[in-house]
Amino acid sequence: MQPITKVSQRRETSHSGEPVVILGLSGDISSTSKDAILGAHQKAEAVRSALERMPDHAGLHFNYACFATLAGDTSDDTFAHLRRSVELRPQFREDARRDDDFAAVRDDPRFEQALR
Repeated sequence: MQPITKVSQRRETSHSGEPVVILGLSGDISSTSKDAILGAHQKAEAVRSALERMPDHAGLHFNYACFATLAGDTSDDTFAHLRRSVELRPQFREDARRDDDFAAVRDDPRFEQALR
C-alpha cells in the first residue's frame, strides 16, 4: 500500500458561523483504507502543517492535542496545544474532559493545568 501523498485543506463556515477546516487526504489507496493507513501520528503532522498557516485556530490546536495523545506523545508541547485550544475556545475545556482521546493523560497533572 502507498502512503498518503497529499494533504489538502479548505476553509468553510459552520452553521454557527465558526470557521472550519476540512482536511482531504489522497494517495494511491482506496478510500476505505485511508483511515486505516493514516495513523494518529500522521494526522497530528497534517494538523501541525495546517497550524503553520492558521496559528490561532482553536479546533486545530484541539485536534493536534487529540492526535498527538493517541500517537503516544505526552510531551509538554501536546499540552500546550490543548491549553491554547481552551484559550481560544473555552468550550473545549469540557469537551476535553469528556473526549476519550485524552483517556491516557487524564491523570497527568498537566492535563488539568492545560484546562485552567
